[in-house]
Amino acid sequence: VLVVEEGRCFFVLFFSIADAFGMGMGRVTFLLALVGLWMATGCLGGKVVNLKCDKSLKKQVEKAEANSKLVADPKCSWETSEEININRPMMINGVNVTLKKGIGKTAIFAIRAKNVVIQDFILTGNNGTVDWLDRESLLLVHAGKFIIQRGVFKKASKNGVTVLPDRKNPANIEGGILRDLVGKKNRRDLASITATVVGDKLYTSSGIVAEHLEAFDQPERGTIEVTDGAWGVTISDIYAKNCLYAVDIQDHDQHKDGVVKDVQISDVVAENSTYAVRSETFLNGHSDITIKRVKAKNCMNAVLMDRMKRLKIRDVQIINGRNESTQVDIANSRYVTLRDLKFSSGVGQSSAVMLRESTNVKMENIVLAKNTDFKFGITVNSTQTKGDAFRTLTFRENDLLTATKKAIRYLKWHKPGEEPLQ
Repeated sequence: VLVVEEGRCFFVLFFSIADAFGMGMGRVTFLLALVGLWMATGCLGGKVVNLKCDKSLKKQVEKAEANSKLVADPKCSWETSEEININRPMMINGVNVTLKKGIGKTAIFAIRAKNVVIQDFILTGNNGTVDWLDRESLLLVHAGKFIIQRGVFKKASKNGVTVLPDRKNPANIEGGILRDLVGKKNRRDLASITATVVGDKLYTSSGIVAEHLEAFDQPERGTIEVTDGAWGVTISDIYAKNCLYAVDIQDHDQHKDGVVKDVQISDVVAENSTYAVRSETFLNGHSDITIKRVKAKNCMNAVLMDRMKRLKIRDVQIINGRNESTQVDIANSRYVTLRDLKFSSGVGQSSAVMLRESTNVKMENIVLAKNTDFKFGITVNSTQTKGDAFRTLTFRENDLLTATKKAIRYLKWHKPGEEPLQ
């Protein structure tokens, strides 16, 4: 069996050479079989290349053989004004690259081949020196089976890394890993996983794993977003500080099928941010979203989700919620489960939980601690009558006794300027 891990290839043999000879395989045939398997997997021909500090990084990367391992000296750094295209499978290790000031519509790297690994890197952008329409991500990923790990993205005019099918040569992206990444003062997200519309066809990104991502001081966006038809994404161990959010699900209403599906989100911490997890959606049909183990510290809102189907939220802690409105807000959604929500401290002038035009909702073990000061525990806001609105709701083992006015209230949806019916 041939095992390939992060560009390293090695054999695990479950039978001895003597066994092979005993089966009638001669020495030459046996060795040729091994070499053939080695070549078939692309492990033969790759070589280690020590990148030269005084030479163009673009030329060195674009001329490198398939399956090469390009290694940078820790003392090296490069400045580039041109996009570096990665057109063959390879590993790039230890590069420190800065995008020249004033250069817009240009990434540092664009991955255009499968089986590319970039690790132990620092990529620095030129945020603040290019026009808004000329922004670009520092790393563009246009092909699957990639590994981007142990890296830092700083001062990008757009995202740190964006995974999206290429418009010029569109194809679905399948499989990839974003791991151990840090974003600092980027204009938008540390990581974006999205789709591309060409003509009337949607090309998607799927099977992506994003784990241990941290973002700092990105008030316009956050750590990671999944958008516009990306699906089958697993997100875990996410941190945001002084950001808009830690995790975002959204669409831009670009294609009728551009909804996000089958996303697993876990172990999220947001500090001094607007949201921990939120959505910004226009299309109906975003579905099968699971969110668990979320901690929101000093955030305006912990969770805001809109237009979801089969949404599960579990184990959310809200500490020092600093908004005078709702901390957990679910809108226009159905088949929702809210379980184990703990409001540890903070003041809310409205409800701890708000359900707006949502049906088939189960709420279990929602707890307001003694030092909270919400007027209402749960508010149900609906265009339906009170009886119809509550018919598909389930409340079980909730502790809302510290709500200062009412544990559960019904709020008839009303037009702006009209007095709501309570």
